Amino acid sequence: MQVVNMSDPVKLNITKIGLESALNADINGVEVKLAKIKFSTNRFASVPNDPRTTLTNVVHESAISAGGTSIEQNTLRLFTVVNSASAYDIGSIGLYTEDDVLFAIASVETGVLLKIMPRISFI
Repeated sequence: MQVVNMSDPVKLNITKIGLESALNADINGVEVKLAKIKFSTNRFASVPNDPRTTLTNVVHESAISAGGTSIEQNTLRLFTVVNSASAYDIGSIGLYTEDDVLFAIASVETGVLLKIMPRISFI
């Protein structure tokens, strides 16, 4: 089983609906507020402008606890604390807005994107 090195950042691809949400917010003078991360056991190839609007097989959900952006590096950094009673091999994660729009996703086609272990807080 292939496991992504846990020190490597998870690279998210903005979904089609996430991009549309951001563009509409910009046009209307409002903000897109990112609120939560959902963890799924599904595996697939995530691509920029992904047509998915939701993740299936979600096994855990957690609120974003901190974050920020780096304009110079074109980077968004998010932090969440995951506390689970069960162990899971996560194949994909979804970043959702406060309106439950799937803004961005990251996934692996094979192996494990990350592991959630029981009774161990994961950031």
